[in-house]
Amino acid sequence: GGGTTSLGIEKNGGIPTDSRNLDDLRLSLDGRSIFAFDFDMDFYRSDISSATPVWTRLFTGPQLKSFIGALGGDSSYDWVQGFEITGTDEFLLMTKNSFKGTLRFWNVKTSLVSESVPRVSKVGEFASSNVLGDDFVGMSISPSGAQVAILHTASTLTPKSRLLIYSLADKTFNEVPVSQLYDGNNFNITWLDEDKLLTTIDLVWTSDKDGGRITCLLDLKTAKPCVNIVGVSGYTLVGSR
Repeated sequence: GGGTTSLGIEKNGGIPTDSRNLDDLRLSLDGRSIFAFDFDMDFYRSDISSATPVWTRLFTGPQLKSFIGALGGDSSYDWVQGFEITGTDEFLLMTKNSFKGTLRFWNVKTSLVSESVPRVSKVGEFASSNVLGDDFVGMSISPSGAQVAILHTASTLTPKSRLLIYSLADKTFNEVPVSQLYDGNNFNITWLDEDKLLTTIDLVWTSDKDGGRITCLLDLKTAKPCVNIVGVSGYTLVGSR
């Protein structure tokens, strides 16, 4: 509606009742709430439809960590890397092991309105890179909410990137062949529609007059490699890359 509502987040990144930095923020399916994890993996909701949003803790980090440890994760080193809201009472959670680099995926069912004990089930696990400054992990949910794309640095060797598509209907992962990914470090990922994805590629700086990055279009319906968007008919980019 063109208005602005303060969420009460303090300058150091914490909410008014918790000075610990927020790690990730997601909008609810109805657009009326924002959800966030803090650094200690406490999970919060803020009703942004009210004049003065109030942050409510829905469950604590120790509660979540106890489930992670019981289901084969590492309660000491598995930390929130991202999440996507997938239903009125559940979300897909991605954790990354800060010691080994392992990515783990969890389906979390909990009240997204008031405090409750979460119900957690493990849905996947993959090896990732843990080299500081040389790894990327990102996830993005498709417009229909049916699929989640996960892009991560699989190793420090070429090819570095790995792209997984998670189906929410049957809770399965499908890997996009490495041959379809652009030759370079793949960063960021977003959906155009249910079949097309955009990624940002970091190239060798000296070989790219535009500053070392391109934006790449990947069509999941074809087996063709990701194509620099400047060479794709019908697509243009407006703004900064």
